[in-house]
Amino acid sequence: MHNENTILNNNKNNMKVLNLNRISVKKATNVKKYIKGNNIKYFIANDDTKLLLLGDVDADKLQNSQGFEKYHLELEKPKYDIMLSEGYNVNLLGWSASFEECKDEIDEINGTDCSLLMDYHKGKISIVCNETAIIEYEEFVRYNPNVYYYASYGLKDGVYKALLVKANEIGQLTCADLKPLENHSRFVNYNEAMNYILFNVSSLCPKFSRYKDVEVIDLSVVE
Repeated sequence: MHNENTILNNNKNNMKVLNLNRISVKKATNVKKYIKGNNIKYFIANDDTKLLLLGDVDADKLQNSQGFEKYHLELEKPKYDIMLSEGYNVNLLGWSASFEECKDEIDEINGTDCSLLMDYHKGKISIVCNETAIIEYEEFVRYNPNVYYYASYGLKDGVYKALLVKANEIGQLTCADLKPLENHSRFVNYNEAMNYILFNVSSLCPKFSRYKDVEVIDLSVVE
């Protein structure tokens, strides 16, 4: 099975949402007139005329424009949902979270025995923008009833390193010539393994980042 993960929209972090549903129709109309009067571009999200989407340049222009503060409105980051699909069988999980939170959930459950995956084992798991209904990220579903997370950390060449390996058994690490670092443990889910690393390493190295400094390797085999 082709197993490539795909980022479908690289501009996901460059979009802001202005939600006018929380104010009166009259005030919303005045806000849109103000935006147009300042030559700021926006488009409507999901046919909702009170949900406006702005690119990063126009969002910054609006945020810094003189007089916008009187409306007491905040530009927000888009919210995302997780979608499972196989052919015409589609299931939205009902999330309203950040892109990163959705991605963390996918990293935790995909490739495991999570019951959500059973009916979509030949399909895809995706991240969908709630405001635009656009699929921002997707990967193939990997249903695997026997998987563990081997987390380790320690000093290597004077720098703190961390390794998180998804595998069916410890022997796969040996075959791949992967040696756990000084401190290591086995977990049954992704978040527990990642939290083990972050809790221990962040106290020793405050600048340590889960997205930059943790090497994640998937050796698991889908049955």
